[in-house]
Parts: sequence; C-alpha cells; structure tokens
Amino acid sequence: RYQERIQFSVEEDLVAVCLGRRGANVRKARGLPGVGLVECIPLPSGGHRFVVTAKTDSQAAAARELVEHVRVRVPIKREDMAGICGRNKMHLKAVQRAAKLASIKVTGKKRSLR
Repeated sequence: RYQERIQFSVEEDLVAVCLGRRGANVRKARGLPGVGLVECIPLPSGGHRFVVTAKTDSQAAAARELVEHVRVRVPIKREDMAGICGRNKMHLKAVQRAAKLASIKVTGKKRSLR
C-alpha cells in the first residue's frame, strides 16, 4: 500500500523539463522500487502540480528528485561577473557539474558602447 504522498508545484515553462522527453523522467520515477503514482495535474492559475505516492518517504523523495526542476535567480553585480563566470564560462561550467544543474543561464542588461 502506498502511504506516503508528496505534492509540489512547477512553473509552466519548466513542466516539459520535469516530464522529460516523451515522459522519460516520469517513467524513470514510476520505475523506482516502492513508487506508485507520479501524476502531473494542470492548475487553473497556471503551472502544474505533481503528485508522487510511494511506500516510504525516502522512496517518494527519490521519485521527486528525478522529476522536479526549479529555477533560482541569483543577482550578481556587473563588476563581479568576470570573476564568477571565468574565461569561456569555465567557473560556471564547474558549478553546473558540481551541483548537477540542468543549466545555467546568465542574463542582464547590455552595456551600451559610447
């Protein structure tokens, strides 16, 4: 019997990443031992809610780990950008590998040349 239930919300533009190509992430999560349901429910306000049921809390958490993706925005001062990014984004790539991030996106206002 599946006793543990985890629910989490995902922003609209991250749903495809959470589902995976042709639902691959959901299939992997459902294939974990003790995992029963992994369901994606659209919300009327936008975004989606994922529901995971499993026999134990740790099994539900493992399924969530496979499916959930989040976006975190970190403001960085312009004068610190070069040191943080590194040459050819070398530092960012190292952070991405170490933290097992799907992607890192650097955005900002373009400096006008005069």
